[in-house]
Amino acid sequence: MTQVTFYADAKVLGVVTNSPYTLAWTNVPPGTYSLSARAVDNDNATNVPSTVVIVVHTNVPPSVTLTRPTANATNFI
Repeated sequence: MTQVTFYADAKVLGVVTNSPYTLAWTNVPPGTYSLSARAVDNDNATNVPSTVVIVVHTNVPPSVTLTRPTANATNFI
């Protein structure tokens, strides 16, 4: 194999020319994406495997609300 091109929808994310042919995709905005990769071997033959659809959600931190004890309450033990 000589290279693998990685795609999100129709946009090229990157081209990798060395084994193990992996690509890190970081800071991905929320949305739905179709991911694919196109491999080219030493004879210039290509292979495009099935597309994988992923959904990236917004990372919203959890919130906490305390209801007991009430504000300014005093507890005696």
